[in-house]
Amino acid sequence: MQNEVEPIQESYGENKLVLLIRDPGCLFAYWELTQELRSMVEQHFRIPWGQVQLLARVMGNLNEPGQSLSILNETAIDKLADNWYFPVESGRRFQVILGLRGPGGDFIPLLESNLVELGDNPELLAAIPRKQAEDRTEKSPPIPAPSGDYEYPLGISSASHLPK
Repeated sequence: MQNEVEPIQESYGENKLVLLIRDPGCLFAYWELTQELRSMVEQHFRIPWGQVQLLARVMGNLNEPGQSLSILNETAIDKLADNWYFPVESGRRFQVILGLRGPGGDFIPLLESNLVELGDNPELLAAIPRKQAEDRTEKSPPIPAPSGDYEYPLGISSASHLPK
């Protein structure tokens, strides 16, 4: 008997956005936008998907249970991307909303992530100097990781390293 390994699926046919904490100064999000959702956006706004301005809003607060999340950052996202690193300077609870800029300039949400929280450990919250996190943004080239894979700098998606 041969052990046949099934290939990993490239997509699961679900509109989904998942947010993870990489470290106290960085969030990582990955998502899938189905062709059905993309087609719906194209039909509604009468614009090809290639001309859509995709945006990600990083929402956060200082962990007050009744406090609503406020916008910490809004980033233009490459339409080919399916993941992104987001540097964060403050906050204890975070969520990312993936959306687009509508014809009137309004932000139109498409997907909302799960809510993530940093723990109560003050040492963990102060673990990464914020200036160091800022310096690791798009200026940095990919760094080979010990596994031979590549670690993508903050604010960069794996799609930004795809051949054009």
